[in-house]
Amino acid sequence: YEWEDAADRFADLLRLDVEHPFESEARLELARCAIGRGEPADALVLLDALEALDPATDQADERARGLVRAEALNDLGRSRECMPLLDRIESLSPRGAEMVDGYEQRARA
Repeated sequence: YEWEDAADRFADLLRLDVEHPFESEARLELARCAIGRGEPADALVLLDALEALDPATDQADERARGLVRAEALNDLGRSRECMPLLDRIESLSPRGAEMVDGYEQRARA
């Protein structure tokens, strides 16, 4: 229920009739929730929409989105697509938490 509750809150945030600075973050978190609910294909659709509506503006955005995409690809058994993405994330990442997440996805692939 936690993933579903979180997804509902992020969806509510996206339905607001006023512009706000959290739309991109809400879409990314909604994709993360889709993975948590066992719907990685939906996460990829959300990530594609996010990229079309609001392309990543810096390396931190690209890393965060890439790690969610890598997890979705792994969950779908698409490790061949995941590995080049993880290479890209690693090239953008300072050593730290993002690398740990990247190593986890690399191990799963």
